[in-house]
Amino acid sequence: MTETYQFGPCGGRGGSPYDGSAYVDDTIAKLTFYWDSNANAFAAMTIEYSSGKQLTAGSTSKGTPCSISLVPGELIMSVAGQWNSQAYTGCISYLAFTTTMETNPVFGNRVEGRVDFQIQTTPDYFIQGFFGKSGYALDSIGVYLTTGPTTSTS
Repeated sequence: MTETYQFGPCGGRGGSPYDGSAYVDDTIAKLTFYWDSNANAFAAMTIEYSSGKQLTAGSTSKGTPCSISLVPGELIMSVAGQWNSQAYTGCISYLAFTTTMETNPVFGNRVEGRVDFQIQTTPDYFIQGFFGKSGYALDSIGVYLTTGPTTSTS
């Protein structure tokens, strides 16, 4: 039996809600982040699932895309990040993911004086979806932690 829990969000207060809870029975295939160098923060993110469904948060019309593609059976085990609490509403400026197969490269810039966060799962759980707030930027990010079977195959 699959159990799903919500953790977070971490980050600022601005933006409108986005929610990937409808996709927690699907498998994340790819994460794309849009880096806005003028704002020194993420403008958006797109989550692509193995079924072909997508969830986009923020404004993908600005920023440079950078992606993580997961292979079948690869699961996200942790996300670490940083957000700018000095900005008007706060926004995510750094993200790093660890999967069951590797530690992926970091995205964005770590800056002294910003607020760090980390969401680490236990061996029985993995990150299956995201939620938070976005608008002109990716303001906050939270995760859905789940156990049990997924639609991925090893």
